[in-house]
Amino acid sequence: GALGTEVPGVAWRGISDLAVGDQKFSGTAQRRKRSHFLFHGTILYGFDLPLIEKYLRHPQAKDEPDYREGRDHLGFLTQLPLPAPKIKQLISQVWNAESPLPYHPQDSVAELIKTRYSLPEWNLKY
Repeated sequence: GALGTEVPGVAWRGISDLAVGDQKFSGTAQRRKRSHFLFHGTILYGFDLPLIEKYLRHPQAKDEPDYREGRDHLGFLTQLPLPAPKIKQLISQVWNAESPLPYHPQDSVAELIKTRYSLPEWNLKY
């Protein structure tokens, strides 16, 4: 696709990862409840990769994709070597997103950050 033209060697790896060769730069996660679910993805670019070793534990073997081959975070992860505007352009192009949402729910997002997502109970429960 469009990303492969910009960054040779990009491939879908594991269940839902994007990688350059055998190094992951994008992945997804989900949390399912009875009444709702959260699905989110990440794209690593312009990030201080050594911080990952500081904040994320190595996953259990059962949760590792085969292509990780037991490597630590710094050996397994890489960054997408593109600037943010180019990444946004490619995502918009692939998803056919031609115009922004008519509004951004800033107040709702700010309230959720204040009452849930910034709390240690939420962030440290796993």
